Amino acid sequence: MDSKDEELLLEAREILTRSNTSNAEDELICECCSVSLFDIREFVNGNNGYLDLNQLREELKLGSGCSSCLKSFDSWKKKV
Repeated sequence: MDSKDEELLLEAREILTRSNTSNAEDELICECCSVSLFDIREFVNGNNGYLDLNQLREELKLGSGCSSCLKSFDSWKKKV
């Protein structure tokens, strides 16, 4: 492996690291209604930092499909 190959690998690693960081925000919490972690954070920030599941259901339609996102609330609420 020459220095050009090493340079390309370092560049690829940097791009992947950046994309993994941004993808955390894109994580879908509710796949049925395409509600992402970012959407929920935005809503909570506009709600004085208060996470209200009923408001999320009403405003973002969270859980109006299969409702598995509501069942897993305890696992994803820590990410908000």
